Amino acid sequence: MKRIYSNQSPKVLSLFFLIALLLSHATTNLANANEFNFDIPQQSLDSALSSFAETADMEVFYSAELTRGINSNNVSGNYDHNKALEKLLNGTGLGFKIKNDNTVTLLKYVGKTSLNLERVEEDEIVPSFSSKPKANKKKKHVLVAENKSNSTSSSLKTLSLKEIQVIDKAEIYETPNESVTNKTGIPVFKTPSSIQVIPRQVIKDQRINNLKDGLEYVSGVRSFSNDMEGYVFLIRGFKSFNIYRNGLLSSVANATTYDTGSIERIEVLKGPSSLLYGRAEPGGLFNLVPKKPAESSYYNLEQEFGSYNHYRTVVDASMPLTPDNKVLFRFSGAYQDSGSFRDFHEQRRALAHPSLVWRPSEKTQMLFDLEYFDHQVQNDVGIPVINDRPAGVPISRSYQEPDDPIDQSNRTTIGFELKHEINKDWSILQRFHYIDSFLEKIDVNQVGFQADGRTLNRQVSGQQLDTGGIYATNFNLNGNVEIFGKKHNLLMGFDYYYELLNYFATGSHAGVADETIPALAIDVFNPVYAGFSSSQIRTIFEGQSKGYFPNRAINTGVYFQDQITLTDTLQIMGGFRYDWAKFGFGFSENSAEEAKDSIEAASTEDEELSPRVGILYNPVPWMSLWGSWSNSFGTNNGISASLTAHDPEDGEQWEIGMKGKFFNNRLNANLALFHLTKSNVLTNDLSTAAQNDTAAIGEARSQGVELDIIGQITSEWSITANYAYTDTEVTKDNGGLQGNRLENAALNSGGLFLRYDVLNYEPLNGLRLGFGGVAVSERKGDAANSFKLPGYTRLDAFAGYSRNVGKSRVTAQLNLRNLTDKEYFEGNDTFFNLDPNLAN
Repeated sequence: MKRIYSNQSPKVLSLFFLIALLLSHATTNLANANEFNFDIPQQSLDSALSSFAETADMEVFYSAELTRGINSNNVSGNYDHNKALEKLLNGTGLGFKIKNDNTVTLLKYVGKTSLNLERVEEDEIVPSFSSKPKANKKKKHVLVAENKSNSTSSSLKTLSLKEIQVIDKAEIYETPNESVTNKTGIPVFKTPSSIQVIPRQVIKDQRINNLKDGLEYVSGVRSFSNDMEGYVFLIRGFKSFNIYRNGLLSSVANATTYDTGSIERIEVLKGPSSLLYGRAEPGGLFNLVPKKPAESSYYNLEQEFGSYNHYRTVVDASMPLTPDNKVLFRFSGAYQDSGSFRDFHEQRRALAHPSLVWRPSEKTQMLFDLEYFDHQVQNDVGIPVINDRPAGVPISRSYQEPDDPIDQSNRTTIGFELKHEINKDWSILQRFHYIDSFLEKIDVNQVGFQADGRTLNRQVSGQQLDTGGIYATNFNLNGNVEIFGKKHNLLMGFDYYYELLNYFATGSHAGVADETIPALAIDVFNPVYAGFSSSQIRTIFEGQSKGYFPNRAINTGVYFQDQITLTDTLQIMGGFRYDWAKFGFGFSENSAEEAKDSIEAASTEDEELSPRVGILYNPVPWMSLWGSWSNSFGTNNGISASLTAHDPEDGEQWEIGMKGKFFNNRLNANLALFHLTKSNVLTNDLSTAAQNDTAAIGEARSQGVELDIIGQITSEWSITANYAYTDTEVTKDNGGLQGNRLENAALNSGGLFLRYDVLNYEPLNGLRLGFGGVAVSERKGDAANSFKLPGYTRLDAFAGYSRNVGKSRVTAQLNLRNLTDKEYFEGNDTFFNLDPNLAN
């Protein structure tokens, strides 16, 4: 009996109104008459200057050569001309002069001038949280176009009109220069590994409100989760539960979806990541970067509604609490109430995320945040498989009861982050979070067909997950030194993770397939529901025998990494990590306490060294060629026939790639070729007579090519695109799986989305249009490859229009998902919704 989970099939129309209220303090009317409301995201300097000129009603004069290849800073809030330009140009090496006729002229600082600008020193480092304007490290001098002699004269030349660039404002697809995931200040472009980022603008354009939908825009990543357990993914063909929040493990125990209302961006690190993160699956990990307070006031309200009674409200407000910006506050929240194209399914979720930044000094910053997420949704047990395909029934049909109790989960996260700049070369970073989460599911579940091949047996089964506490922390020391004339970026640190998970289950979730209820049997092709009430179903659940399965994980690791700049174009990276991991699991049919008492007797301990090396070569400034080898270790829970712990699973990857920056650094591309092996996978032990004995000798392999592109082609056209060729195979197995493809792993998958902004036609300025889609080839639905899920292509589109209304910016947007009403299946949920007696 196999079941599959289908995605939204009919066309979905989602219309939302975005009202962004950008105020200086708490009220609009108190804004200073000399201040303007700026909303300029980090982007190319040309586009940022155009936005500045439009908002401030000023003319900006400069040479095209002066700004080529330079990105601006983010400027959001109420500022006068001078302050806004200072923030915009901070770290660019450029200065400005404002004339009485309301014009601005840019100049390149190459020495002492009448503007009294501070000289840019080659080795000066500025932390991202410093509130005092300083220059970034190693900004190259860009000579002004009119200064052909390369002299250090600071004089300005009157520019002719043909030398003036005018580019209107566009909210671009731009990824940050640095990533939280790599734990250093090294730019992603200079990192010899595959790191992809889904920026906030893509989330806004696509109206992405959960992690599952957002990851469609990253190559080699697929989801087969339903709305309840929104965290089971494939990366490079391997199942992954490795979801991190702000660089700390959020745990598999958080069996719920993740709402984007509190997320600034999503980062994906592909391949074995044990050097930085310890015990993990080899395919990679996800890191959710939460929203943080901004230096200027920002107020945002979004109202969204659409098909299937979909309603969603998002609020986001940030403000300084002190005039010197030493204390900043932000609140993000969301509430959603939605139906579904699936019968009997609905969901409600609420999110609240307050955060506070305190800067006791220019070199120290502390972040405190609290996030609460409550989710109520009817779990989807999917559509059964007949022969080797999904049953030929309407995709809207559900085989649960109409009054099946709604399932629920909640998660509370308390976070802390400390950044401190020791000096211009060294800094420390310490993070901590505590998580408490809970999940309860009570389902009318499917447990197999009767002999006629159409009557489906059903039972009441349930699961409950309750964390007894999740604690995670890390400490990083990062610095730059010069040894024997070579520059080193050093990272040293340790991390600690503790998790206690209390889990119990009934029915098929607990391995009990004989608790079927004859009255619940149903004809798949002509269903007549039993009419059990919610209270009846809950009473059956509470009276069932239960299996208690607690587990406890304690992981501690230390790590060291060194990235060495050998020449201006060549860098090498190497490092290692040593882990101490302890895992204990218990079982009882009587009580949770008895099960927890048995954990220590069934504990295993592992120690492992995880190395990584890489090389990166920049033959030209816009391209880097790189290669790496990495190793990781995972879990292998259980005891061998000799009553000893199994060796941990091992991941090994070879990878080469190319990263490029095109169109004046506005477009980023990453091409990677990889070969990834997961060994010590549990399989049947044929050396013993016992049927359930296992041995850690199995192996699976994934290899392929991935391409990711994101950014601007022109000032009007933006793009996000990806493609993955993922060839997977079980290479060693004693249970009959050898030679099979990995479940749910598509050989070919990808996506493309284009956005066009109208910039140069005044009546339509502010209009943007988007079109694209995703495509996935055929997949094997389970480990035995006993059935397959057909491939599909889904087309999406949107249209939006933004205008300034007084001090506010108002946006209306229409999103169309699945334009062609394509019926398709995302994957088979073999983790939560499949009978464990039948799953391979």
